[in-house]
Amino acid sequence: MEPHHQSHELAGCYRAVLEVMSDAVVVRDASWCIVDLNSKAQQLFDVDVDDVIGRAIPLPQWQGFRENGDLIPVSSSFCVRALQTGRRQGGLVRFDVPGENPKWLVVNASPLFGGDGSIIGVLKAMTDISRLREAEAQLARRQARDNHVQPKPNILSDLSHELRTPLNAVLGFSRLALARPSISVDEKGARYLGHVQDAAQHMLALVNNLRDVGRLDDGQIPLLASQVEMRPLVLEIVAWLQASAVEADVSLVADCGAQNIVALVDLLFIKQVLLNLVSNAIKYNRARGWVRISTSSAGGWCTVAVADSGHGMTADELKRLFIPYSRPTKEGLSADGTGLGLAISKKLVDAMGGEMQVSSTKGEGTVFTIRIPALP
Repeated sequence: MEPHHQSHELAGCYRAVLEVMSDAVVVRDASWCIVDLNSKAQQLFDVDVDDVIGRAIPLPQWQGFRENGDLIPVSSSFCVRALQTGRRQGGLVRFDVPGENPKWLVVNASPLFGGDGSIIGVLKAMTDISRLREAEAQLARRQARDNHVQPKPNILSDLSHELRTPLNAVLGFSRLALARPSISVDEKGARYLGHVQDAAQHMLALVNNLRDVGRLDDGQIPLLASQVEMRPLVLEIVAWLQASAVEADVSLVADCGAQNIVALVDLLFIKQVLLNLVSNAIKYNRARGWVRISTSSAGGWCTVAVADSGHGMTADELKRLFIPYSRPTKEGLSADGTGLGLAISKKLVDAMGGEMQVSSTKGEGTVFTIRIPALP
């Protein structure tokens, strides 16, 4: 397919959704020339669409750095790597803006495929989380002054508002891709988009309930206890995170045994706990490592173990593991995130009448174990 026709095909497929997305979006063809960008990108990068269309220039044009401070050269940008590998690329990037505070963008670059399966371009979506990073930094400074300071419910409410908009965009884009006959999606692609919708719906539910997390310590959180079958839940978690595991070169498997255990828990919260534990096990693993989720039951309790072959933790690291804003490290580097995930997960397990334990050996791996009420 000629580049000119490729560009028109890209514009025809994605023009309708670009303007409804809250993210800044840039679409490029296979030769890295800009095909289109939405008004959010024009506003964020202070460019005019007529000045950049058809040009192979970087957007944004600011210098980008990984969170650990490493420079990201244009030759290995997420867009270039997505075009080269045919796989989604992305991460958190700090951009140094002359005369302004740095901007923090969550960048995701996804290859676009033509009808013959060839790569015809790439779509890069960028979410500006600079305000969230500043709020996080303020909370961290406050935490440094007083180790007992917790985020206030109004701050959590603000964060939930910030996150709700990009999640709605993800849901709208995936629904549109499944519904529009002009966008060709094969059976596997439809299944993947279904996982995207399910995961985004779950995340949106969590965001809508984020303000309630601040009420956990007061025992005011509304728990909806129900009978949850653990086998399909664990398999759903594996399906959602399999792509992340493949990208990290980690084997992700489930060992649910022959018995389908029924736990008495809040479905939303137990799902969030497992997503947190498994995604952490993938993130803090090593290349060609493994993560295994196993379930068992005895005496009215369900036990779920998330084991990994990662870098493990020292005794001092284990002591700080559940302290809010205390982030684990990966090969000596600070990991992405707010440092709230494990602290919140433990509180959720406690609130459901269960308990969470962890054992780890530096250089060998870690096992998180949760015990939750179950049908005898």
